[in-house]
Amino acid sequence: MDHDEIILGNTTDVISELAHALGDQFLLYFTKIGPSLVRYLDDSHPRSDIVMVIGCLAETFSACTAAIPVYFKDFLFILLKNAKTDDSDLNRNIAYALGILAQHSGVLMGQHLQPCLEALSAMYSSSEEKEAKDNVISASCRVMQAYPN
Repeated sequence: MDHDEIILGNTTDVISELAHALGDQFLLYFTKIGPSLVRYLDDSHPRSDIVMVIGCLAETFSACTAAIPVYFKDFLFILLKNAKTDDSDLNRNIAYALGILAQHSGVLMGQHLQPCLEALSAMYSSSEEKEAKDNVISASCRVMQAYPN
């Protein structure tokens, strides 16, 4: 682990904890912090940065559901773009994030169910780690629970 990875990891941990402590009140702060995190999601950054930031965003949206309507389209685009991999760590976080969106986004995700289910299926097939497969199954259950029809 290099110095930058350690700093990013600690930063994402603090952001997630603040979101859990403040709940929906964290949205005010997240609107200022979020754009700085998104920089780490482009292809010029190592895969480990992308894994950490997607995990942080998923945890943030889980705790601060008020942020979901504001960032839904952008976050879903990021998730589906990065879902085409056999990296189990990344698949684990993407699956968790898709489950959070399904659980908390209401009608927003309804029109995106097909690509989300296709991504979950592909991630299940391409992931070798049990934890990634577990998150895909959990996300699939959240989708079915939120959208029973």
